[in-house]
Amino acid sequence: MAIKDSHTTSKSTQSGLNLFEKMQVRLGVAQILILTFTLIAAVYIGFQQNSINQKLYDLNFNVSLEVTYDNKQLNIINKGKENVWIWGTKLADNPKNIERDSRLIPPGGFYYMLATRLELDLIKNIGINGEIRLPLEVYIESANQRRYVVKLLLWAIIKDGVLAVHTQTLAIQPFNWEKQK
Repeated sequence: MAIKDSHTTSKSTQSGLNLFEKMQVRLGVAQILILTFTLIAAVYIGFQQNSINQKLYDLNFNVSLEVTYDNKQLNIINKGKENVWIWGTKLADNPKNIERDSRLIPPGGFYYMLATRLELDLIKNIGINGEIRLPLEVYIESANQRRYVVKLLLWAIIKDGVLAVHTQTLAIQPFNWEKQK
């Protein structure tokens, strides 16, 4: 059995690695940590970018409607970039009326609803002079098949027997109304 001289044995041979090998291990661990951090950051950025892209895509489907009253009819004008479909309405305390089939309004187009009966009811209830404000809801569906309710206020004014109806859009809100079968 040979006895080693403690003066001839270096520290690097006692640990099994020389200085260069220790540096390589440290660099390898640093590379693994950097790659792990980079992977986590890339995944996070990817999810954030996907969320941003979805929001930008959804901007195309923003619903923008204008409702006007003219010549005994309510005009519903699509000011958005995509088609919308009207499914029904609800005036004041009346039950909502959801149709079996929708009515398409292309971008820049309009749909009108005859309001002759509404005018007769307003004149009957208000008289020769007076005013009334009635809530109106319009049930629509966007091109990406999301459902909304457009909440409006109809302000009817009769002065000396002459009727004027003003419209004001209060909100366009997501709302899951049911279609009739």
